[in-house]
Amino acid sequence: MEGFRKCFWLVSSMILIIVENSSIPFVSAVPLIAEVGSMETQCLRYNIPTDDDAHMIFLVLSEDDDAEEIEDFFVKQVSDLSKEALKGDKVQTPEVPKNIKDMLKSKGNSNLEIEIQKPRKPILRKQRMVFNAPLVVRNVVATAGSKGQGWDPPLGGYSICLRNNNREDKVSRVIFDVVLAYGSDDDDDDSGKKSEEHKKKREAAALKKEHLTPLQLMFDRTVNSAEQILSEMKYMERREKYMRKTIDSTNSRIKYFSYMSVLVLIGVAFLQVTYLKSYFKKKKLM
Repeated sequence: MEGFRKCFWLVSSMILIIVENSSIPFVSAVPLIAEVGSMETQCLRYNIPTDDDAHMIFLVLSEDDDAEEIEDFFVKQVSDLSKEALKGDKVQTPEVPKNIKDMLKSKGNSNLEIEIQKPRKPILRKQRMVFNAPLVVRNVVATAGSKGQGWDPPLGGYSICLRNNNREDKVSRVIFDVVLAYGSDDDDDDSGKKSEEHKKKREAAALKKEHLTPLQLMFDRTVNSAEQILSEMKYMERREKYMRKTIDSTNSRIKYFSYMSVLVLIGVAFLQVTYLKSYFKKKKLM
């Protein structure tokens, strides 16, 4: 039994080291979906591990576009963009099919702003979103480093704020995903050249991760798996909410239909009684 345990730990350690040294980063399975009400601001914190970088993908949907087919399509689109963001090429936004375009009711500016910031530092990225158009923010850590905000991860993580400036009483839905990109060779969007400091950081990170114990590697993978499960649970909670809304709407319609049926039956019965009374009076039976 003891020999089997040693063999198991040896094989597990080798697999984890091979996976860790590969160039395949961790990708979230299901994007998050957040609802932001009128004149409301929602902020969250995201921790990017030390010596790693991240790409962020955002997409805004209107409250009017609440069809299940629309949400499923754009959730899949954001998930596909998350995978493409790991490549060196520019992310190509796929064309929206005609049947989805015909269902969309809201287009143009959404009055919803995205702010990405390192705590107690100037804002890294601030942009107003357009309905149904994905926004890809690449290399958040590298952007912060190139702007003189340092390469070290901030205490509490990066701040991501969703601000809805729409004065109408409408809720905007934001599909949001983050891709960890360790060891990415992406070029800087502004200069097209890699930062020497960033390259040194990555080399130092490779030396560190090369000497991690199997237990530490297993712990990192467990944390990533837990984040993936939480993302899927959030998405299932969102889907359950929409299903419950559909069921409540159906029950309400059935209730009103029942009331109308009863009223129609009472009206028909009254007309029948009135007609029979007049008939019997004419025949002098009453």
